[in-house]
Amino acid sequence: MVKEKKDFGWPAALRDYSWSSIVEDSIIPLIFSIILLVIMLWLKIDLYKALSSIVNLSLQIVPIMLSLLLAGYAILLTLYATNFMKEIKNMGGTYLFTQINASFAIAIFVMVIGVFVNVTSSFIISLNIKSPSYINEDVINGSLFIIIMFLLVFSIRIIKDVTVNIYNLGKALLKM
Repeated sequence: MVKEKKDFGWPAALRDYSWSSIVEDSIIPLIFSIILLVIMLWLKIDLYKALSSIVNLSLQIVPIMLSLLLAGYAILLTLYATNFMKEIKNMGGTYLFTQINASFAIAIFVMVIGVFVNVTSSFIISLNIKSPSYINEDVINGSLFIIIMFLLVFSIRIIKDVTVNIYNLGKALLKM
C-alpha cells in the first residue's frame, strides 16, 4: 500500500521546509545556548536569576515577533490572491511560493512553542517552588535555560529564512 502524500498541515510544512533545514538552522542557536550556559557556570552566575531574566525577555520579544510575522504573512497571502500569483506560476515560481509558505509556517510554529514554554516557565517560576534536596536545581534551571535560549535564538534566526524568501519574491516581481 502506497502512503498518500499530504499537501496540507504540519507534515507538508515540515516536508517543504525540510528536516535538514531545521537541523541546519538549529546548530547555531544550540551552540550559542550551551556556550552561554557554560560561561554563566564559569562565572558562577545564579542560574535561577538568569532563567527568570531570559523568560521575561523572551515573553517581551517573541510575542511581538510572532504578531509581526502573522501580519506579514496575512499581507503576503493577499498578494497570492492577485494576478501576480498566476504570473509567477506561469514562470515556474511554484517552488518559491512553497518555500515562502514553509518558512512562515515553521517560524510561526517555533514561536508558538516558544511562547508556550515561556508562559509555562514564567508560571512555574512565580510559584517559587523549593525543590527537594535530592534534585539538583542547577541541572533543571540550566536545562530549561538552554531550551528557552535555544527557542529565542532559533526564532530570531529563522526570520532570516523568511526575509530571504521575501527578497526572492521581490526579485521575481521585478522580473515580471
